[in-house]
Amino acid sequence: MGGREMMKKTMLILLVLTLVLGSQMPVSAESEGIVRYETETLKIADSTNQVSALNATLTLPNYLGSVEAVLETVQGTANATVQVVYLPNDKWDDQCYYSAMSARIRRYGAWLFTGSTQIVGWKDLYSYGFLPVDGGTAVFTPDSAELHFLEGPGLYTALVSLPYSMENTGYTYYSEAQTQAPGSLQYTGIGFPFVLVLNDDSIAHFLEHGTLDTAAAYTWPGLRELILEAQYEELPEVEVEGLHNFQQKVPFTKGMFLDMPYNETAWYDSYVEKVVRIGLMKGSSGGQFLPNGDVKLSEVIAMAARLHNIYMGGTGDFYQGPVWYNVYVSYALANGIIRDGDFADYDRTATRGEMAYILSSAVPAKALEQINTVGELPDVNAATPYSYKIFALYQAGVLTGYSDHSYHPDATITRCETAAIIARIADASLRQTL
Repeated sequence: MGGREMMKKTMLILLVLTLVLGSQMPVSAESEGIVRYETETLKIADSTNQVSALNATLTLPNYLGSVEAVLETVQGTANATVQVVYLPNDKWDDQCYYSAMSARIRRYGAWLFTGSTQIVGWKDLYSYGFLPVDGGTAVFTPDSAELHFLEGPGLYTALVSLPYSMENTGYTYYSEAQTQAPGSLQYTGIGFPFVLVLNDDSIAHFLEHGTLDTAAAYTWPGLRELILEAQYEELPEVEVEGLHNFQQKVPFTKGMFLDMPYNETAWYDSYVEKVVRIGLMKGSSGGQFLPNGDVKLSEVIAMAARLHNIYMGGTGDFYQGPVWYNVYVSYALANGIIRDGDFADYDRTATRGEMAYILSSAVPAKALEQINTVGELPDVNAATPYSYKIFALYQAGVLTGYSDHSYHPDATITRCETAAIIARIADASLRQTL
């Protein structure tokens, strides 16, 4: 049997597994979230895979809970436990939810590959029941897997069709093994039979109409109660938004970056430590911070999105897709940090003026209380792009400029200078009087 035919057979088996295993999945959540955010992270040992040479631990973030459902599908009737997750509108990358589920895989004498397979989505269509559609992609390596849901909110089969071999084929990639050694490939499934993904719009439609969209027919018994319980959970009596939300979340050690040795000091050391600790900046994949490196517009927007999200009471965590910055741009547009049409190329280097515009727009004006009186600057006037934002940051003590207080708005800006600006926005005690 060829690789493509075997793959089709495997997907059919996985569809049948959703019916057989749907009501057998145990649920035991480890709460890693914060109660006031209404979701948690579900971690559970996978029970779908029956291959003794493999086991997996599943992680399902943004978990709301589960409901019991009777789903009429073209493959039959599924009496299933459906895991329910919620991702706010502004955390989606268009219709895509990346890294929606992950798995850590352990091998005991089996060989795994690097590659991807498709996953199944289910279209709830009027009275026809749930029809299978192309739902997204599963990406896997020899020790992990991730699911990406690519068709917006709705019902998915969160099963990774995982190819493996009980012999060493000599191939690293699934595509190679599929072509060169198809007879050695076997398949198993890991994951959840069904995951229902919600956003703000689908929840609003469900609470008003009893279905998830206008074409849907299923009424999801128990889902309303699950949503309302999460929605109305009592919050601690603290101010939700504000600078107090910038708390340490990432450990920092002097010398952790190769280009910032522990035995050397620089003016920006404390600022870099601050922004790393509160999760607003991080180093490169090569273990460096690159303090004198330029900053791209996409990077500024990503920092601003995290800055805004944490200020407003969020975690600052986003789920990146193939174009890593799209989710940050979408968030920035939705929350008024930037406007549609502001920038045509997000991959180019940002100017100092653009940096001031974007970062100052990430927090409300009340977070930038005036501590300086600045009526003029040597190289900034009313005709300078973003002049009002530049002046606002000088007046708030976030910007100090050069020795003559000039700003050079058209020049590029370094990562260490960016760290200083972000640190002063997040921590008012670091702001400078002029």
